[in-house]
Amino acid sequence: MPLLATLALDLVFAFAGLCSVYIAFAWGELCGIRPGGDKSGLGGFAFVLLFALLRGVAVAIGLLCVARDGEAWWLLLAHLAIGVIAWRCFEREVRRVQAEHWPSLSVGLLVGVLLPLPAFTLVLVRTNERWLGDGVSAWSIVAGGLAGAHALCHLRQRRDMLRQRR
Repeated sequence: MPLLATLALDLVFAFAGLCSVYIAFAWGELCGIRPGGDKSGLGGFAFVLLFALLRGVAVAIGLLCVARDGEAWWLLLAHLAIGVIAWRCFEREVRRVQAEHWPSLSVGLLVGVLLPLPAFTLVLVRTNERWLGDGVSAWSIVAGGLAGAHALCHLRQRRDMLRQRR
């Protein structure tokens, strides 16, 4: 991939990464709401859907740019399916909070941390394979860094929410 195209795609992906980190924070906040606690901030969660849409479009652009022969359609379909699953899980957990139940930490970690990893890792490694290489170590480092950043955002926000509402 030419240098200018790599830089442009990396910029698109930096934006997608910021959206994704925001979503991880939001999942941490949602998973930190105690039953019977203050739910006045639930209306602000509409922004999660906006940021998820922005992230989804940016990742779809990245997938289209790095797809190899015969990959584009199934990558986009898988990306769309994961997006729908994430959206439905988010709706379900918001309803659980509204019904005075604990939100599921495992669902929050799955959707806020793990589901974004495959597409993000694929696009970042393929975009930058000239510098990263295409070996197992490159994939592991990128996936581990992304997982760590998302998990840190999610878990710190959840911890802060639980600490505030004692």
